[in-house]
Amino acid sequence: PPPCLAPRWGGGGGANPPPTTPPRLAAPGRVGAWAGGRRLRPPTAPRAMVKTWVVKTKGRKATLLRREPDQDHTAANAMRIVKNGETVAGDFMYVRRASREVGFIKVRHLEQQCGNSFLVRNDDNSTTTLIRKQPTEVLGEANTVGYAAEGEMLTGEWVFVRHKDERRGGYIKFAHLRAKADDEDDPAVRLAAFDGASMAQRWAVLDAVHDGAWLRRAPNSDRSERNLLGLVPNGTVVAGEFVHVRRAGGEAGFARFRDLEQLSPKAWRVRTSKGALAKIELRREPRESEARAVGESVAVMVPAGEQLTGEYVFVTTGRKVGFVKRNYLTGLSTKPSAEASTTSGSRSSTAERPLVVS
Repeated sequence: PPPCLAPRWGGGGGANPPPTTPPRLAAPGRVGAWAGGRRLRPPTAPRAMVKTWVVKTKGRKATLLRREPDQDHTAANAMRIVKNGETVAGDFMYVRRASREVGFIKVRHLEQQCGNSFLVRNDDNSTTTLIRKQPTEVLGEANTVGYAAEGEMLTGEWVFVRHKDERRGGYIKFAHLRAKADDEDDPAVRLAAFDGASMAQRWAVLDAVHDGAWLRRAPNSDRSERNLLGLVPNGTVVAGEFVHVRRAGGEAGFARFRDLEQLSPKAWRVRTSKGALAKIELRREPRESEARAVGESVAVMVPAGEQLTGEYVFVTTGRKVGFVKRNYLTGLSTKPSAEASTTSGSRSSTAERPLVVS
């Protein structure tokens, strides 16, 4: 009999002894065959990791989960009240193009500029990004609105999410969501272990107009609470070796500061030291990875002489890691102190002096 109908055998003997024949095994490659009295199902593809959000509204204790992505907060459009601290899951944002086409784009392919304005920055280094009709992973013409070009400006306010107590999904404002702290998509969490900080380029924070420079979670101009980690006071010494740069074709990554020549506040030229290869590594993450030999950490090789754009340096303050604008950083060089070298019997020491790098 099938296992669901078979009696549960005890430890001792009884009128019905346990079966001695082994269960029937399904032949390899047969879909829907029986194994041990149960029908085998065909294998399914693993589900992609869905981004997790924490609800956090400023000045309020909760927000609304809506049926439709609009400002209607009546009972006809409100599904439930979601309190601060509750978690929801969702990958897609409802966006509108300049041509008034509407659809859904994955949040990881969008870079917030200000308010409801977003720039298309494909996370897979593709020149186009799919706009879907429905917030699902289904591919094909039936679920395709079009393709957004790299760098295209879109407007969006609503993220399609699912709540654990609701059978269907709804919409919550992007401004009321924060990425979960242990989410793998959070760069500040993923790169919290700053390797090689003591050997990296050292900088002194110096902003002539303000009291310090903002430490950002992501290398973009978003100044909302979502992206700002805190203010780094003037005079603070930080360490950072990698600059976030972007090629003319839209490919973005991290290059070592010593392999770049700064032309302007946002323009760089690739240069290599004497005896090095004619190309540099544009890395996916600002770190020295052990997987470098198999190419998992290298996005692309960039030839010497190519011009790149970028303004953010990945640094550590000792407690936090994040991005600071290059024009707020003054390079420090470590040189022997003149007084220490002339004093007999004293050990050599070092003094940090500002070094302006062109």
